[in-house]
Order: sequence, then C-alpha cells, then structure tokens
Amino acid sequence: MGRGRTRERAQLLAKIRSLVVDAGPCIALASIGQLGLLEELCEEVIVPHAVFQELADGAKFDNAHLVVQLANARLMPPEISTLAEWRNLGAGELHVIAYAEIHRVVALLDDAYARKAARRNGIEVLGTLSLLLIAKAQGHVEALAPLIAVMRAGGYRLADGLVLDVLRAAGET
Repeated sequence: MGRGRTRERAQLLAKIRSLVVDAGPCIALASIGQLGLLEELCEEVIVPHAVFQELADGAKFDNAHLVVQLANARLMPPEISTLAEWRNLGAGELHVIAYAEIHRVVALLDDAYARKAARRNGIEVLGTLSLLLIAKAQGHVEALAPLIAVMRAGGYRLADGLVLDVLRAAGET
C-alpha cells in the first residue's frame, strides 16, 4: 500500500457515511479490542443478517451481539444478490457485496476473493488494516504493530507484504 493509496483511503474514509461490514473484520477488530473504531470512524455501520448469523454461529467470536450494539449499527435483512456467479463467496461476503452494490456504500472486507468481486462490481472496499491505518492517522490508535501482532497471534491471516506496506505507511518501520 503506497503513500498515494494511503491518502486515497484517508479521503475515502472522510467521506464514509455508511460502512457495510463482513464477519472477518469484526472478529479481527474485536480480537484487538478495537471494535469501537467502527463507531468512531463511520456514521453508520450496516451488519447484514448473514454476517450476524456467521458471527453468532462462529466459535471464534462469541459476542456477536457487540457488533449490533454499536451505537450506529443497523442489522439488515438479506438483500437480493446480483452476484450469483461468485460461487466461492460465503453468505456473509455475498450479502455485504450485494448491500454495498445496491446502496452504494463502502464494504469492509478482508477476503481477497470477496474484495476482487466487490471491486469488479464498482464497490469501494476497505480492509481491516486500512481501517486501522486510518484510525491511526486520525489519532484513534497509537501504533499498529502491536495490534497486528495480536491479530496474527490469534490466527488472523495477513500477508507479510501487506503488513509491511501498512507499517511503512504508518511510519512504523
């Protein structure tokens, strides 16, 4: 993630009124005690029902109710998806992308295939690390390296190159 792309992300977030979230980023943010960043950085957090179900059913995240208890969160019923051709997407990812496409909001996704599907459909996408980078730029977190280390220690998969790029952009290398 180069410096130009970092500026793009900061400008994008400054414009975000609504962010539709997938389960992976919610789990990652909760694992580092930063789920509240969604409230601080976005006016509205949309949680598709399929994502809430994934969080509620998952062994990695036993506090799904915390996501919808964010002051600005809205639990949304299923959307009709125009992305049936994306068979490798999970239900949560499919609903995030469908909602973002229909309502023209930014999607918070970490899965590479889901991000590709979203971008092919003209959807603006943020990942958890981009969100953390913006949070640091806005003074909501002091350092990213310790947060990323906790995410990784908890089993959250992050490509080494991506982590290095984010830490460089954050001025931590």
